[in-house]
Amino acid sequence: MCPAPVPGPLYEGPSVRSGRRTIALTFDDGPGRSTQAIINVLESFHVRATFFNVGTGEVSWPSLVVEEARDGFLLGDHTVDHPDLALLSASTQAYEMDGVISEQRLLVASSPCVFRPPYGAFDATTVSLANSRRMALWMWNNSGDDWEARGSGSAYWIQRIESLAEGEGINQLHPVILLHNQRIFMPATVAALPSIIAFFLRHHYEFVDLLGRGGPPGTCATIPGTIPGVPGSYLDAGATLASGASLGSPGGQFAVTMQPDGNLVLHLATGRILWASGTSGHPGSHLVVDASGKVAIETPSRDLVWTSGTAGNRGARFSVRADGTLGVFVGARALWRSGPPLATLLAGERLRSSWRLTSPNGLCRLVEQPSGPLTLLGADGQVLWSTGTARATGATTVLQRDGNLAVFNARFAPLWQSVTGGYRSVRVALTDAGTLVISSGPTRVWVTP
Repeated sequence: MCPAPVPGPLYEGPSVRSGRRTIALTFDDGPGRSTQAIINVLESFHVRATFFNVGTGEVSWPSLVVEEARDGFLLGDHTVDHPDLALLSASTQAYEMDGVISEQRLLVASSPCVFRPPYGAFDATTVSLANSRRMALWMWNNSGDDWEARGSGSAYWIQRIESLAEGEGINQLHPVILLHNQRIFMPATVAALPSIIAFFLRHHYEFVDLLGRGGPPGTCATIPGTIPGVPGSYLDAGATLASGASLGSPGGQFAVTMQPDGNLVLHLATGRILWASGTSGHPGSHLVVDASGKVAIETPSRDLVWTSGTAGNRGARFSVRADGTLGVFVGARALWRSGPPLATLLAGERLRSSWRLTSPNGLCRLVEQPSGPLTLLGADGQVLWSTGTARATGATTVLQRDGNLAVFNARFAPLWQSVTGGYRSVRVALTDAGTLVISSGPTRVWVTP
């Protein structure tokens, strides 16, 4: 489900937490014969963009719609067949919007969160219909007028597109640049795009899509390589974890337990085991952290049955962290880890206040916020998606056994749901591409925008 839309029409691009100037590249009328080339240019520069697709194009080139979504670009609704909406009845306008919504759901299991009226023509009904479908109505404040080239790739048109986009955009804090992606080949647009991107990068603009998501497409990182800090609970040198004792993560979502049979187990609060040392059969064993940095499991007679292999690192600490991993750390540097963070929920499992899923690469976080909303965050803390269920302290997110993901308040009244009931063997996964996916076996039944 899309975040609650800001009432439109909107002309200026999204701002970001850093306060930097932003630029939103938008491509209307696709997909088309130049879509792949446009995607290639965007990815070569590692920048985001928004594609406003028309339904007839989606039917003709469905694989390009799938690629746009898979590569992390934002997909928008540009009507089924590009009419002047201001001349149409409310029911016909609704049909034009809903056709693209249905086609996008069919192709990529998500709904568009942004809408752009063809020719920029709309009325109050258009805004109301878009907003009621959780789509913000986005216009533009800068145009390269590339549609006028009508398929020409001449030097004149390339230079004109560059000049218009760069000359108008540099005078704005948050330009939204209108370019096109029509059914015909658009060689001038493709040729001008590298110059436009390079120009705004030189002037320190941050490229974002119309949800405000920055960074390379297909990732959660606004700054490549940034890994958000993860809180943990620690055992310092000299500490032990006795047989039967546990150490919980901050917030209590995870715990590591020295089981009476000698097995060291990392598990969810609900009991699902995420990692085990495989040392059962040694009853009464305990975990010890020594001054050299070695973490070991020893029997009551001091026989060694497992070790982290981190001896020689004085000051190392053993930690169970809020992302669902065990590790031995010196400062922020990991000497040993149990495995990737928790990235999935299974049917019946939940996220309580401050509990999280973390993508395997550690960059993306899905957090049940203390104030209520379930929120997907990028590496820099930027909100990439949210249920918008604020002012609901004590909320809990549950993956129900019928496949529906739902947020409940403290009295267990529903606040938000994915509306994906009717499936079995479901799971929720947070991907490295910054999407939350509900799947039933090999079938994706719901994906965040």
